Amino acid sequence: MAAASATRASRRRAGRAAWAAAAAAACILGRGPPFAGAPGPSAGAPRTQTRARGGQVPSPDAPAVASGVFDPPTERQLWLAGRLAGRMDSEPPSSALRSEEACNEYINDMIMMPEPTERQLALAESLAEEAGEEMPVPARRSQEACSEFIDGMIAVLGPRPPSEKQVGFARGLAQEAGLDLPEGAERISNVCSEFINERLEEQYAQGLRPPTPAQIGLAERLAEEADVKVPEDVRARRDHCKEFLDGMIATRPPTKRDLQQAKFLTQRLGVELSVEALTRKDACRRWIEVLEEFTPPTKPMAALARKLAKAKNMHLPEEVLDNRRLCAAFIEQHEEDTVVEPTAKQIHFGETLARSAGVSVPGEAYACRKAMSKFIDRLTKYVR
Repeated sequence: MAAASATRASRRRAGRAAWAAAAAAACILGRGPPFAGAPGPSAGAPRTQTRARGGQVPSPDAPAVASGVFDPPTERQLWLAGRLAGRMDSEPPSSALRSEEACNEYINDMIMMPEPTERQLALAESLAEEAGEEMPVPARRSQEACSEFIDGMIAVLGPRPPSEKQVGFARGLAQEAGLDLPEGAERISNVCSEFINERLEEQYAQGLRPPTPAQIGLAERLAEEADVKVPEDVRARRDHCKEFLDGMIATRPPTKRDLQQAKFLTQRLGVELSVEALTRKDACRRWIEVLEEFTPPTKPMAALARKLAKAKNMHLPEEVLDNRRLCAAFIEQHEEDTVVEPTAKQIHFGETLARSAGVSVPGEAYACRKAMSKFIDRLTKYVR
């Protein structure tokens, strides 16, 4: 009996391993997500919740752990991991293809990866054009990769001159302090930047650069929301005020609407929302922003986009019907000057809210979908 049980367990493990390999291959080959598809092996086979010793996920090149079996990622997790890796022109690490936990961590890391600033991108594109090279895909997506690309280009092309704005700002700081600009500050961007940073740090320490009124106002609003007081040093020093703002923004919980949207997207994609996104507004918004790239629009959104395109006698790009974000942008762009009637569902919901609030549905709401949507949004705040 024990031998038969061991054999069955061995077969299950082998089946899971084979399935995970097949799913990974499908992911890398670019097959689409099973939005309407059949259930994966998890629906028909038990999944033992076992972990390696110490609960640690193995490194990408680590051998199979003899002390435990990892749950393989779902097909949808693998698909999303593959798409996120594709944005960086790479492939998911082998650990993410073997372990559900590692795959979840990889997905979250890729979503939360800081993107380059507009200034970084502009400099990187300028350097690439000067060198006659194509800017690599990762440099457009990752702040770290963009910085590395810029450093590499500067090493090849030589130091960059500072901008006129940089030089003017540096001269102003030097004049205030009664100093001369250091050698090379007007010719080399890095030298100029270092001087500016040193002078600003000294001014912050001396309290010579207080926060702007806008910064103080935002700090007070955030402090009031969190039921805390704005510290005096935050009111006196701009660098401390910035740190306070960054910390308060990072700890703000997501709104109910953001959570609903994020959960809706993760459920459609069949992946798990990270704890970070469940507890931090900025992380939740980032998940929404990225996942919308890989989520098809809802049927009502697609239907509205088709109506708008037909009303304006224009071609509807295929990617609009594949990408929720592009579809929303298309609707927003063309809905202003196009009248589309509300759906029967909208009318019914609007009338229900109007009865509860003791008001009438305005005539324009019956004629225009957008007017009905605004009417519903306005009443929802008071009725619910």
